[in-house]
Amino acid sequence: MNNEVRRVQKYYDSDDEENRFLDPRKRIEYINTCRIIEPYLYQGCDLLDCAAGTGAYEAFLIEHSCNRIVASDLSSRNVKILSEKYGNLVETYVDDVLNLERHSDSSFDLVLCLGPMYHLRPDLNEKCVKECLRVLKPYGTLILAYMPRHFPMWNLLNNPVYKIPFEEVLFLAEHGYLPGEHSGFWGCAYFSTPEEMESLAEKMNCTIVAHRAVDLELGNFYDKVANCSQGQLDSLCEYLFRKSTDKYILGSSKHNIIIFRKEVS
Repeated sequence: MNNEVRRVQKYYDSDDEENRFLDPRKRIEYINTCRIIEPYLYQGCDLLDCAAGTGAYEAFLIEHSCNRIVASDLSSRNVKILSEKYGNLVETYVDDVLNLERHSDSSFDLVLCLGPMYHLRPDLNEKCVKECLRVLKPYGTLILAYMPRHFPMWNLLNNPVYKIPFEEVLFLAEHGYLPGEHSGFWGCAYFSTPEEMESLAEKMNCTIVAHRAVDLELGNFYDKVANCSQGQLDSLCEYLFRKSTDKYILGSSKHNIIIFRKEVS
């Protein structure tokens, strides 16, 4: 296993993925991600969720009557939780998204890749996308989530919790990751640019179906969201979803989704 991937595995083996969306600030990501991917789900489709964590989206996927849902993750801990939650409704595997060899070519109508781009640098994220496209049927849909590069700059410079040196933050702005050794998420994170993700589509001969900002500049008012009412949360989600197609926000959103269609030459 690649050292970069091993760091990601170590992080998720100890992270509390199971409760991540209980925080209302983070639940906005879940709500709007569901709204963005819903038009691409249809009854009878074969779906691979190739970095499913503990199955945050699986209940939502099951509701849409997919013919087959396969969920895998790098962390055996996460897969165990996922399997216990959904039983025979979801096929579960411990898998490295860079090597999905258990699945033959053109096996799925839809592939969700909602985590690997948070970590894989350019050489490996290309390999990841190639492997997702390999198992995708012709004209199938690949849904990729990624974290834009501007948001962590603001977060690291503005949030007093973090003690990252200024020079290292500037390095991240140029390269997408922090230099040196860092613990936790920052030690294995990678932040893309919208242009970088769009160039992947061109390299892979894919059509970009959609490119949307999931939660916009939510970090700018993160603390206020923690104590808002359900009505305020609903209004905020609606506003963020409405603005998600604004291409000028893509660079500073906390999370983005880009959707590829696999073309056949």
